[in-house]
Amino acid sequence: MSSLKTDTIQEEPEKEHEHVIERLRVRLSKTPLTIVVFGASGHLARTKTYPSLADLFQEKVLPKTLNIIGYARSKLTQKEFHAQISESLKLGDRLQEFLSYCTYFQGEGYDNDDSLKKLGEYMKELENEKIKKESLKCKTKAANRLFYLATPPNVFGQLSEKIKKHLSHHPIKNRDDHSKKKEEEEAEIGWKRVIVEKPFGEDSESCEKLLAAMGEHLEESEIYRIDHYLAKEMVQNLLVLRFSNTLWDSLWDRRSIKCVKISIKETEGVDGRGGYYDEYGVIRDVFQNHLLQILCLIAMEAPVHLQADDIRTEKQKQPTTTTTTVGSQANGSISQPPFFVVGQYGASADGKLPSYLQDPSIKKLNPTSKQVTFAQMVLFVQNRRWNGVPFICKCGKALDNKNAEIRIQFKNDELSLYPDAVINELVIRLQPSEAIWLRLNTKTPGFARFQSTYPTYLDLTYQTRFGHHF
Repeated sequence: MSSLKTDTIQEEPEKEHEHVIERLRVRLSKTPLTIVVFGASGHLARTKTYPSLADLFQEKVLPKTLNIIGYARSKLTQKEFHAQISESLKLGDRLQEFLSYCTYFQGEGYDNDDSLKKLGEYMKELENEKIKKESLKCKTKAANRLFYLATPPNVFGQLSEKIKKHLSHHPIKNRDDHSKKKEEEEAEIGWKRVIVEKPFGEDSESCEKLLAAMGEHLEESEIYRIDHYLAKEMVQNLLVLRFSNTLWDSLWDRRSIKCVKISIKETEGVDGRGGYYDEYGVIRDVFQNHLLQILCLIAMEAPVHLQADDIRTEKQKQPTTTTTTVGSQANGSISQPPFFVVGQYGASADGKLPSYLQDPSIKKLNPTSKQVTFAQMVLFVQNRRWNGVPFICKCGKALDNKNAEIRIQFKNDELSLYPDAVINELVIRLQPSEAIWLRLNTKTPGFARFQSTYPTYLDLTYQTRFGHHF
């Protein structure tokens, strides 16, 4: 390929990237934007939420009208809070600029009316300052408000109530409520969004109660239930990889695929988060959401359109046909030992990582805990496309290395001239260092004859191919 063609290909994602950012920047710049992170002193906020906000800041998506308010019960000064969140931020010489948008508000709890009323007053004060400083011509002195609940699920309901009561703009008075659409009202007083992160309860019953509790105080259009794994570049890429490349059309089924392996491995232990982890464990924390979302994207049929509802409709069909037994006898039983393995991590051989039970938070809360930190299941999707193909799914903490990947292994043709050749394999590495590999066999280079094969990879490593975006 000529250098001209290569340069042209490299420019395409850059142009699209800049176009999306510019659209977001314009939409967000006309009104103050206030982001409130509940549970701001916790692990999720420190390691995921604030780094994600910093990435948006680095890409210049967030407007100058921005305020990011962290709310928690921890007694922290502004300086201590900045030091805490800075540990996970990679902003170089722009760190202090980002921190200038971040403030900390200590409250007495998530159900304390007095604290949350004061938070509402504090938000309004900051928003008015931004309107004045940026000379904004808002129709009203309103702001767009986004609430991120980095808290345990059991407080989602009560926080939803307090958000409506103390932290929401009230509808415009002296007008017929039916005379304007929701979008028109939001354009005048600002919109409100509430983001909640999985897990949503412990089972179907508790999930329904949790969602009902939120629904009492918030409209469905205001609630965003998320699984942050779906925002990963390579997870989003699964749809494009599958349905835009026609070469997979005749290969993506039981006739060509031997097995599918999905693994999400972490090297860290619970690191003092026993209060949360010992209640949910690896199955509710990772397997039931992150891992099964990936399985559904691999196994699903093509959606009618690329709209959210159409994609969700196809994904929802997969869990209803997925079992842990193979063939027509499948009944959902997990009693067969080869198909279901769980465990709890012990201390590392070098003694640097304590066992799960030795973690200070577990020793304090539940010193004899039987909570699961590792799970491996072999699942089968009982439909015509996938019947008999094992989906080998594995996730856990304190394992040998940190990575998340999908391995799709293809069958060898029994009539092949090279029956001993290494099987073809499509590898999709989700993290770290995003990549797609396709394992093929070639002739051994040089004077070697063509009777023997040499396994190698077609390598699409994103950092190499797309540069600074990764």
